[in-house]
Formats: sequence, structure tokens, C-alpha cells
Amino acid sequence: MQAYISELVHQVPAQGWEALREKVLLAAHVVDTLHRAAGAGAGGAGGDAWGDAGAIPPHEFYNGDLGLLSDDLLDLEYRHWVSSAAERDAPLLVSLCQVPYLLDPETKSRVLLLEALYQKHHEVRSAHAHALSGGGPAEGAPWLHVRVRRTHLLEDALREVVHRRADLKKPLRVVFVSGGVEEEGLDEGGVAKEFFQLLIRELFDASYGMFGALEGGRYLWFDARSGEPEVSYQLVGTLLGLAIYNGHILDVHLPPVAYKKLLGVEPTLADLRATFPALAHGLEALLGYGGDVEGDLCYTFEVDVDLFGEPRTVELVPGGAAIAVTADNRRQFVELYARYVLEEAVRPQFDAFAAGFLQVCGGPALSMFEPRELELLVCGLPHLDFDALERGTQYEGGYGPETPVVRDFWAVVKEMTLEEKRRLLSFTTGSDRAPVGGLGSLQMVVQRNGGDTMRLPTSHTCFNVLLLPEYAGREKLRSRLLLAIGNARGFGLQ
Repeated sequence: MQAYISELVHQVPAQGWEALREKVLLAAHVVDTLHRAAGAGAGGAGGDAWGDAGAIPPHEFYNGDLGLLSDDLLDLEYRHWVSSAAERDAPLLVSLCQVPYLLDPETKSRVLLLEALYQKHHEVRSAHAHALSGGGPAEGAPWLHVRVRRTHLLEDALREVVHRRADLKKPLRVVFVSGGVEEEGLDEGGVAKEFFQLLIRELFDASYGMFGALEGGRYLWFDARSGEPEVSYQLVGTLLGLAIYNGHILDVHLPPVAYKKLLGVEPTLADLRATFPALAHGLEALLGYGGDVEGDLCYTFEVDVDLFGEPRTVELVPGGAAIAVTADNRRQFVELYARYVLEEAVRPQFDAFAAGFLQVCGGPALSMFEPRELELLVCGLPHLDFDALERGTQYEGGYGPETPVVRDFWAVVKEMTLEEKRRLLSFTTGSDRAPVGGLGSLQMVVQRNGGDTMRLPTSHTCFNVLLLPEYAGREKLRSRLLLAIGNARGFGLQ
């Protein structure tokens, strides 16, 4: 059936979508029936952190050929979906958006960005209509114009977000101020990229205290004892939502359970295992204990929680201090324990974070994503395929793939460490991670910027353009490039 859907999609250029749409939806309905029968995506307490155990992994249902549909056709499917809410429980499908597991993450991200574009256009029209009716000046009204000092980045960003909540779905424009002077750099995307990166780096810094490092240091989690006001956590959520809404990826290290909770999925013991493995191991040992649980262990329905070094005692149920844990009720104890750690202990912080995120990014399209896909949408792909980047790179200003300096450039890139490659990517695009479609979808441009010189390479991160002088030799190119990517921050700053 998947092959039949692919065949129909490949006929679209010749026959048109309207002629084939009903057939595609009927075939998707059959796949949907099989999907439901297989219990795909159900997950459970076992398996990995994403809950894939006991279910067919989501990627097994992707139909990559549906990604060949144009943005106009995806927009049509989205509009059918949101305008036919009353028909969503009908026997047959009304839109491909009802079977999101057929769409890969890149295609879903396109739908979400189309939704964002629609909402931005709506906000712009509303702002102009308000101005024309005498409600205020039109200049600047269509934009979420954020002006921040580099020396007071967090303070200024918080002020802008708190005071301009009604404007969050307008197109974003960021201006940095250094030494009282606005930096050069028309924000066509690159300035906003740096804004998000610097702000997220500061907010998630362990020394700031909002988040604490988990075991192993791979993830960060909400610190319930930080003392930070809830509005600060709301700012983090708003920033994640704004980044997605404006098509940027972030270097965020939240565990899988955070993305599950954002999508309304209740945490399980598997989530505790991925987030607090030592604690989960102890609870699983309790479940498997073969002796006298009550007499040997002497547990009650209260817990001594040690999160980030702070001990506390909490009753899991009213009067829990007087309720013994037995062989009969130990599973309930474990479930309550896991729920407390992942939900109750951080409820004020996470609820504020989620409210900020959903305020910007809580449209219908978000419901199409699985938690694993939402992480990709926020963070991008950690794997960097520079061979794919090279294959997809375009050249301007007289350069081509066989130009000697271009061949030298890629030879130098191949010899770089992973950290240097990340710096190059950040220098050129404003982000050190790959978009959902991988580096091959990035559309980087290498443009000639004069002849041999001692000047450093520069870039237009808004457009993913690397401005590369035609250096006389590979070693000179290497030294100039490494110096540039190792000392780059700011727009119009030397």
C-alpha cells in the first residue's frame, strides 16, 4: 500500500493533485487501519527513552515520497484539516494531516512552518488594519522587533517577551546593541539565530541555576530549588517556541521526557530510567525483590528525594508516612515515585516552560509530531554529514567545485576536528547543528570575495553564505579560516 501511495505521488506532476488526492487518501485510510491494529507508536514502560518498545518504530511508517509534494499542496492539506474539525471522526480521511505518521519529520516541519507563515501573515494584516483604522502607527507594527544589549541580553530579552506577548506571532526582527550603538546586520534570519544561541546558552548554563546537569552530564533538567521566578522558565519555553516558529534550531539538552510532556504524554518508569538511571535502577530492584518487602525494606509511601544535592521528604499520598510498602502495593509506590520526580517536583517550573512554548507554537500542526520528532525540530540533527554539505553547496562570484581554492577549502574541512567543523557551520549559518533534513538540505553558498589577501573569510549567516577570498595556497587558507571561525561573534564587529 505504501508503494501504491508512492506511485500516485509520482503521478502528481502529470495528472495534478486533485485528480489523485482521493485515491491517496483512500490508500492512507487502509494504512491507518493497519497502523491502529499494530498498535504502532503506543510505547510503554519498557524499551528506550522514547517508549518504542512493543510497538513498530514510527520511522517504519514514513512515506518519503509524500515529501515530494509541494508546499502549496501541503498547505492545501493543512487547510482541509483545520477547516474540517467536525469531520475528523468520519469513516474516511479528509486530509493527510490526519495520518502524520506517514510524513517524515522534514515534511511535518514544512507543515508547521506553513502554519507559522499563515499566522504571521494574519498578524501583519491585522497590524495594518489596526493602523489604518486609527489605532496606532503602522511603522514597525507588523514585526516583533526585539532590541537587546549584549551586556544585558537576558534582562532585555525578558523585558521584550513579557511586554510584547501579543506580538509573539509576528515576524521576528532582532537588533543587537554594543557600546550603545546598534550593530550592523539586517536581520534576515542570521541575527535572530545568534540571539537564540546566546540566550539559550546563558539560560541553560548550570551556573545560572535554572537547570541542573543529570547523571552522565548529557542532559539538563529543571532545578526545583533554583529560586528563579516562573516567568524565567516561561521565557525559556517562549524562546524554544519562537525558534521553531521562525525556523531556527537550538543547542538544547533536555531529556526525552521533556518533549513527551510538551505533547501531553504521561511519563513512565522508562522515562525515569532515561532521566535518573540510578534512581530507576533502585526502584526496579524493589519490583524484583523476592524477600519480605515490608519486613526487610521498611519502606513507606514517602520518599527522601535528592535532586541536585538537596534532600527532602515527601509523602506520595496523604498519610503516606503511615502506609507500608508491601509486595502487593509496591508497583503503585514505584509509579507514584516516578510521577513525583518527573512531574510534581518540577510542576511550577515545567508548567511555566510549557505555557511559554505553547503560547507561540501550540497550533494544530504541533500535534502531528512524535516526541522524538519534536526534539529534532528543536535541536536539529546531531550527526553532521559534511560530504552531503559539499554535494549540496552552490558557488558564486566565479567559483565552482573545481576551482583550486574551493578544492583546498574542502580538503581543509575534511581535516578539521569535529569541534572545528561545528565552528565552521556556526560561522557560516549561525547554528552548529544540521536542520531536520540534514546538511544536504542546508543550501550553503561559497562566494568569491576578492583575490589573494590577508583578510579573513566572512559570512552572511542570514543566507548561509561563506565569503572566501581566493587565497594563494592551502596552508594560508587553513590559517585564515581557522582564525576566522575561532574568533567570530557579532554583526559588523571587528
